[in-house]
Amino acid sequence: MKKLKNILMNISLIFLSLGFCFVALEFGFRLAGYEAIYDVYSKPSLFWRSDPLLGWSHEPNSEDVYIGPRPWPVEFSTKIKINSLGLRNPEITEKPKDGIRILFTGDSRVAALEVKYEQTFVALLEDLLTKQLGIPVQVINAGVRGYGTDQSYLYYKERGYKLKPDLVVHLHTGNDPLNNITLHRMRRPFGKPVFRPNADGKLELAGYPTPHYKLCSEYELDDNFEVVRLDSPFRTAVCNLQIQATDHSALFTYVILKLTQHRELLWKFYLAGSPKGIMIPDDGSQARYQLTTQLLRQFAKTVKENDIKFVFMSDGDHQLANLDREALKKDQVSLIEIDSLVKEGEKLNGFILFQNDGHWTPLGHQRLAAFLVPKLVDIIKSK
Repeated sequence: MKKLKNILMNISLIFLSLGFCFVALEFGFRLAGYEAIYDVYSKPSLFWRSDPLLGWSHEPNSEDVYIGPRPWPVEFSTKIKINSLGLRNPEITEKPKDGIRILFTGDSRVAALEVKYEQTFVALLEDLLTKQLGIPVQVINAGVRGYGTDQSYLYYKERGYKLKPDLVVHLHTGNDPLNNITLHRMRRPFGKPVFRPNADGKLELAGYPTPHYKLCSEYELDDNFEVVRLDSPFRTAVCNLQIQATDHSALFTYVILKLTQHRELLWKFYLAGSPKGIMIPDDGSQARYQLTTQLLRQFAKTVKENDIKFVFMSDGDHQLANLDREALKKDQVSLIEIDSLVKEGEKLNGFILFQNDGHWTPLGHQRLAAFLVPKLVDIIKSK
């Protein structure tokens, strides 16, 4: 018994010593000017508020500076303002007489928090299309970071249609299929509902209104569209450690910045709390792509029922390969492929795309806007 007490006492002394060393190092690094990770960078959920229907949406009338990309050297520091409708857009004025209004939906590539609003492809298109068409054109940015096809569709169906656009353009990205089966991702403050096929094959909304999820939990749909929980006690413990300790530690910030030259090691460390370890796992599942195809078809159908034109954009074959393109063609869902621009961006990384972030730079937005003008003009002029 005495031997066991000595062992426990020695273990306690070891942990106490380690704790003292950590506190001393933390204090030293703060004196040296280092800060906790989210005092240096913006949280991914900056501007988000809880939204029972969409999971999250922009906080109306909010403004802040978006700094990133975490945890790499800072590539952008942008002042962002959200309007009274919760859109990354100036206040929407009355629709111009004899003019047209275009609504863009999608995720972070549309929201484009990395650059000033006037540098975004959405804002640039207003002037370019107005000059090309010879009539007033309004272009509205309804993009929100982290959104899947389902959230963009829900936004249009319940709110976006009220803006009375003449054309809806949805940007499809490679992480949409995974987002479309995800109810809650670990470390996100909010979950979201999902669509899933019912017995008749029609889409029905599940997980609505959005419940409160524990921050270190993860839920998604399996191949049978049943809700499954993916986190484990170990992953949950790692996640909690990251949130409670490393995210608030100047010592952690120092270590992370030293690891930026070792990309693979840094990603493994940063994603240690994720059940799948990587953002978009290629596990051979087709359910997410079937669901995404169905969502795109339903999105297009709903827009067209309002006598509005619909088109979706995509990076090309590598993002469309698993979708049912024949079904989309049968429904006459218009597609703009920006694959050539993306390939150019990969060759000019750091010029068209931010080197460590992967989103478009101001030059990238210029190139994208110029690329889209003739294609959108054709769609607008078509009957």
